[in-house]
Amino acid sequence: MIGDAIDISRLTTFNISKSLWEVPYPYTFENASRLIDSSHREFRLLKTVNFAILYKKNPESSGLVGILGLKNINIDTSKVNLG
Repeated sequence: MIGDAIDISRLTTFNISKSLWEVPYPYTFENASRLIDSSHREFRLLKTVNFAILYKKNPESSGLVGILGLKNINIDTSKVNLG
């Protein structure tokens, strides 16, 4: 989890954050840790599923290049937000 939080905070540059809703800049390690924690809670409640987007051809890094999320999952109405 610590490595993921470091990668997420490193990847969230100004140009990325200005394009996303409610993503602060600078995006700190603490922001990333809270995102990971809330992702785990929301997953257990069947409200959110986040997927890591990996580029595996770079052995020097974890390969994390982004996150894809399904949020506000509503099983009754079969609706979800994609981000």
